[in-house]
Amino acid sequence: MALQMDIRELERLDQELAQAMGQTPEIKREALAELGRQLLAGVKARIGGTGKVQRWQHVHLGSGGGYVAIHAAENTKDEYGRAVGYITNAIESGHKIRPPSGRAKRYTPRIHKAKVPAKRMYAGTDMGAAVDQAAASLALRLAQNLEG
Repeated sequence: MALQMDIRELERLDQELAQAMGQTPEIKREALAELGRQLLAGVKARIGGTGKVQRWQHVHLGSGGGYVAIHAAENTKDEYGRAVGYITNAIESGHKIRPPSGRAKRYTPRIHKAKVPAKRMYAGTDMGAAVDQAAASLALRLAQNLEG
């Protein structure tokens, strides 16, 4: 059984594959952007509160389109001049509490812990299902792109 192909068919196939490969980074970038929106919603839900810290969060898509991350806005300060990334980090991982000075005559300290417990708003967000769904969607879109 001999297989005969015209060179034009091979060239056409090569062009279609090259076109599909050229569109792959954009498809991946779109899938990561959608995943980033889902991750941001999960982080904001885990933060809770009045919304100030929630407003500081944003999606960061890697310059090459290879990853997505959620973190506090860069070069932004709160109303007291503190960097919002510093505050978000303290909430995420916990922070020490300043003990009372001990100079007051009748002061009884209310502090019974050495540290504020960590919120784990980034690390504690379980988005495995969203990641799996995004990966399946990306695979489907890439397959559709290859099919033409």
